[in-house]
Amino acid sequence: MLEQGRTDSCRSCRGEPWQLMWSRRFAGLGGARRFENLLKKQKDGNGFYRLTGLTRDT
Repeated sequence: MLEQGRTDSCRSCRGEPWQLMWSRRFAGLGGARRFENLLKKQKDGNGFYRLTGLTRDT
C-alpha cells in the first residue's frame, strides 16, 4: 500500500509521501482485520492512540 501511495495510481493517496509510523504483526488475517475494525471504531481518537501507543504529536 505504501508503494501504491507513492504513485499517481491511487487518487486518495496523492500529495505528501507516506511514512510508516506504526506496525504490528498478527498470526493471521482474521486477527489483523479484527484489530483494524477496532481501530476504526475509536471515534474520538483517544482509543486509537491508546491502542497503538502513538502520541498526537507523532
